[in-house]
Amino acid sequence: MILVLQTNIPGRLQVWLFDGHGALQISKSRLISYHGSEHLLRLVDSVLKAKKIKLNRIKRIIVVRGPGPFTAVRTGLITANTVGYLYDIPVVGVVTVGVLTPEVIAATVKKSKAKRWTLVRPWYGREPNISKPKRR
Repeated sequence: MILVLQTNIPGRLQVWLFDGHGALQISKSRLISYHGSEHLLRLVDSVLKAKKIKLNRIKRIIVVRGPGPFTAVRTGLITANTVGYLYDIPVVGVVTVGVLTPEVIAATVKKSKAKRWTLVRPWYGREPNISKPKRR
């Protein structure tokens, strides 16, 4: 089973579950307000429960690593990287500005050769704009 997370679309969380052959099993999305990413784990849990799947049956996680809002992108990556690390599941990052499609997901799975967990880092599309505190 392949778990797919997309958190980079403002106001929306999307979770998919595909079987090992790339067939979509279930897809759920949730509209969220500003900084509503705290709903991601509940959405993942509802997708897994709907198909009666335990996390140890997930063989790969695909996550959008950017570009998008800083907090939203980080939330998706933290979730994917943490679950991947705990269960030694390969995590694959995808860069897209639009909603993922089954075709993009299938192509990502085919390209990925990872057998073990490796950290996926964010991609913001530009250098981070980190301001320094003003002197008083």
